[in-house]
Amino acid sequence: MNKRKLIFVVCMICVNMLMLCYIPVFADKDQNINPFSITATDLDADGKFTVNINISKDCVIEAYKLCLVYDSSLINISDGYNQYANYFSFLDKYNSNKKGICLNNHIAEQSKIVFTGAQPVKESAALNIGDRVAYVNFKVSADNSEKTIDELLKGIKFTVENCTDGEEDIVKKYPEEFADPMLPVGGDDLRGEDILMGDIDFNGKVDLNDATMALKAALAIIPLDEKSTFAADIDKDGEVNLPDAVVILKAALDIVKL
Repeated sequence: MNKRKLIFVVCMICVNMLMLCYIPVFADKDQNINPFSITATDLDADGKFTVNINISKDCVIEAYKLCLVYDSSLINISDGYNQYANYFSFLDKYNSNKKGICLNNHIAEQSKIVFTGAQPVKESAALNIGDRVAYVNFKVSADNSEKTIDELLKGIKFTVENCTDGEEDIVKKYPEEFADPMLPVGGDDLRGEDILMGDIDFNGKVDLNDATMALKAALAIIPLDEKSTFAADIDKDGEVNLPDAVVILKAALDIVKL
């Protein structure tokens, strides 16, 4: 082998070695780093649709903060239980591995909802692709009833503000990947369940019977099933207590609206 060929072979070996060293880095960058995706259902006959926050890849998430901003001139949060996805019953129903991360806070502001969640046990924080973290039911405003779902979805933006697997915050590690807000993609068929908060007996309204049931449940006089407990837990602290019963009573008397 002449000198020129030898130099060429050595160079090729060096290039291959460098490529092998950098493949994991590029492979990681080529993968979907953002563990969240956002999808939406089509409009129903009442002008309602559901926006779902999903897991886009198998991963471990121990804590996160998500922000959903919407154009309130186009749409508003619909009645019923919307973003309150903070129970293991919800996780058992919608997460394929039955042990997803809890949504433990939701802050609804004007045209904005902030979700935070945490799961201290790493083994229980493993999520599967397709698992649903939270959802929001929206209703189209009367002035925009003629708009298509694609037009409406342009008024919704979703950002991941922090997300940690217990060792590092990937938003800080890959800020460029999370710099631009995500837009929901249509075509989902997973809708939220329209439960009117406070309507414990599910007769379509909040009345004195609901207030009575809430009070009895708060005093441990009667048990409530899972669905009724969800409707009665107004402050979403995981239990039905006297503050919940008071709010339901005020709603039944038309003092407050739920």
